[in-house]
Amino acid sequence: LTMETCKELLLILIIVANVRTTNPSESINLQDKWKGMILFGGYGDALGSSTETANSAYEAHITPLIHRSCGLIIASPGWYNESMYPNTWQIWPPPSNITNAIGIITDDTSQRIAILEDWLNSLYNQHNHTDILKYMNEIEYIQWMEQLKDKLFAEPLYDPRDWYKLRKREMLADWGCMFNEAGYNQAKCNHGGVNKFYIKGAPTCFGIYMYLEIASVLTTRTDDFVYDFFRNITNLDESYGNVVSGLFAVILKKAMSEGAEINFTDWFLKTSQNYLSHRIVISPNETERGNVRKVMDYIQSLSSSGMHAKQLQYSETKALEAYGNIYNGNITPQHSMKPHDPLVMAGIMYYATSYIDDIPSVMRMIMSAPGDTDTSASIFGLMVGAYYGESRLNHMICNNERLQVQLSNIEEFMEQWYDYKLEKGVLLFEELYDYMV
Repeated sequence: LTMETCKELLLILIIVANVRTTNPSESINLQDKWKGMILFGGYGDALGSSTETANSAYEAHITPLIHRSCGLIIASPGWYNESMYPNTWQIWPPPSNITNAIGIITDDTSQRIAILEDWLNSLYNQHNHTDILKYMNEIEYIQWMEQLKDKLFAEPLYDPRDWYKLRKREMLADWGCMFNEAGYNQAKCNHGGVNKFYIKGAPTCFGIYMYLEIASVLTTRTDDFVYDFFRNITNLDESYGNVVSGLFAVILKKAMSEGAEINFTDWFLKTSQNYLSHRIVISPNETERGNVRKVMDYIQSLSSSGMHAKQLQYSETKALEAYGNIYNGNITPQHSMKPHDPLVMAGIMYYATSYIDDIPSVMRMIMSAPGDTDTSASIFGLMVGAYYGESRLNHMICNNERLQVQLSNIEEFMEQWYDYKLEKGVLLFEELYDYMV
């Protein structure tokens, strides 16, 4: 090769390198990924809702797996205990209205639609010429909740006509009580609100339950920025809880930038291990380092158990029985909020993804295990949906038909009962993303 040829080749390599590294997300269809995140998160919620109560204890877990399915069920009369209605944390339409409906979402999706996205939209409209991130904190969130709660309680609302606003204001009242119990004086426990979940010192999934979708608009920020941002706005999590929140925020953020060239199950574990190893090194103090180690050790333990079940060719029923024994152990604290412990939720995700590669089957395992099945499946669904996007999820197979059928049911239910337009939800994230860039 001549010197001139070498120079030309070097110039070409530099140009190619710049194209590949300037903005990796340029070749990624972010709109498709936001659709996947919204729909697959809702799918996991609706899928797990039918087993959440039944699977809260290990004894219910031994129900043969043949009774579980990756397909959504039709809401027959008495599908859930109508005497519990209104059930604030599910924000469902009145039971008589949804008979024969398919894809019934619960509080996990309702929280995102009715509360989080409403707040994000308010922030964008008020602060689109300033630094929005400055206003994305728990104090601002609480103040917004209080104002909206008071406004809704000032309205004359009646069931069943105003079921959506009624459930929304009751949910806000409960949040006020929990934040107040945690020491936030800006929040008031009034209007009949109840502290349903917060216990001082008990790790609970508040962060990943409330805020996780925000990570989808932070793809241009560093992993450490996203982790620290979520650690700082998830103060209800307690102890190691916000380590899981920070980790899953990083996972979702990175999933939005991935071309999904490898199976999510492999990518999920490897990415988690690599980032937690990094956090152990840079943790600012021994307490934080200990919490990160605890999360990493638990993830590694559950992943190894899942791999062991796979190597021994356990049936799914036997694999779930083995997981049930772990769930009943003392790896995580034994307290009333254990089913909602974010590390418990993470455990079944890493166990299932290490045991089986097929995503619909992983979802089936998550909703067949003991614990808060709909929340676990919904959070897992957000990350998977952001990784694959709607178009690739549509082609996955569930019950011998494309998953597109199930996702269409979710989209139709959200539009019919929540007046939620998928395109409008995507537009909100797109506007926030463009501003962050």
